[in-house]
Amino acid sequence: AKLVISDSSSGEELKPITSWQEVVTWLNETIVQGVWTDPKCGDSYCYKAQEEAAWHRFGCQVDCGNADVS
Repeated sequence: AKLVISDSSSGEELKPITSWQEVVTWLNETIVQGVWTDPKCGDSYCYKAQEEAAWHRFGCQVDCGNADVS
């Protein structure tokens, strides 16, 4: 049995995987980096778990607004 990376849209076989390191590299490039990325301030969405309202020089005003300090 062999493990082959294929194009998800065409089904074309791209290359056979010959080592576990290639499996780890492929998983990192296609899944990990695409799913677990740090949010970017200025992308028009406030990610509450990672971004916060702005207070002085901290936070992301563009996405989350200003902190209510009253």
